[in-house]
Amino acid sequence: MPGTLPGYLGVAAFAGVKFAGYSLAASGVKPFEPALVAIATKVAAARTGLGFVWGPPATLLGAYLTEAMFFGSGYSPFENAAVYGVLFIPFC
Repeated sequence: MPGTLPGYLGVAAFAGVKFAGYSLAASGVKPFEPALVAIATKVAAARTGLGFVWGPPATLLGAYLTEAMFFGSGYSPFENAAVYGVLFIPFC
């Protein structure tokens, strides 16, 4: 049904793709940084876990602060669209 959340399968696929990307990145960095002693799967698990724990609160906080900074008080139809659009700006 359109407009619904992807469910458990979608969340698992998202986590799998993130985990694979972080594993690949950690194994690619390892030759250039000999001080890195953690294995790639530990790095990937930590980053994926932190992303799932802190990602939603950080997104909501960012939307709230953006709304507070740019729109202050009051309501306009543009407000919701602009705050939602800010979520697509890469912060890293």
